[in-house]
Amino acid sequence: MNSATSPTGAGSPVSGSVSAGFNYINNSQTEIDFEFSAHQPGWLWMVNWYNTNPATGPYDSQHTYSMASVPDLTSAFYTYKFVWQSGKITYSINDLFQTSHVTDVPTAPAYFMINHWGTNNPWWGGTATVGTTRYFYIDWARYTPPK
Repeated sequence: MNSATSPTGAGSPVSGSVSAGFNYINNSQTEIDFEFSAHQPGWLWMVNWYNTNPATGPYDSQHTYSMASVPDLTSAFYTYKFVWQSGKITYSINDLFQTSHVTDVPTAPAYFMINHWGTNNPWWGGTATVGTTRYFYIDWARYTPPK
């Protein structure tokens, strides 16, 4: 998520934005994320959420997170992968292992989603950068549900 005007053009992170690829359903009953918060350039969040009571909203969610340093995150394409199995989620970037989470692992089937949204929050995404067009380029995506 950056200010580049083409997929191969140079750009830089733009405060006030978040982009993600993730699984999600029912107020984070299941949520497994790769997220980029633009006010933290060079860092990628790997988070899984498990909401034990989705009927009340996302507020009962428990989560586990890790961060990976990716210095040129907004200027190159990467392959992000998580493998979700019973009791464990393994995260990789460009087929290089980053971390495994064994706590707060959700169990409900979920949809794969990709999104990009604006923020005005100093703690997540950063304060809004008014008047800047943001771009989010995706080369390809694939989701393989469990058998």
